[in-house]
Amino acid sequence: MKKASLLIVLILLSIISASIYSTGVAQAYPYNKTEIQSSLDWLRNQQNSDGSIGSFAISSWVVMAIAASGGDPNKWVKNEVSIVQYLKNNINALSTCNDYSRFILSMVAAGEDPRNIN
Repeated sequence: MKKASLLIVLILLSIISASIYSTGVAQAYPYNKTEIQSSLDWLRNQQNSDGSIGSFAISSWVVMAIAASGGDPNKWVKNEVSIVQYLKNNINALSTCNDYSRFILSMVAAGEDPRNIN
């Protein structure tokens, strides 16, 4: 009984000490507004005439990045087609669970209702 109690105490101490040592120190966000804006400018220059930026999947990620930076992806327009409209126009490109989940996230990021895509 004494050995079992000692073993339990040692295991608990090991778990607690491991969690204390593995806790990282918070660091400042490594990017500044200038770098983020530079990245967004580069992405905007990559926009194709159909509104896309790269593939359908990449365009979804870009919509989320624009929204995360405080921008409005609906305003990223080329030849009167926004990147959001490109995604809506090409909804038939969705085939996997990952595709659908990424698309839903991008629509929510763009302020759209993913249950009612027009």
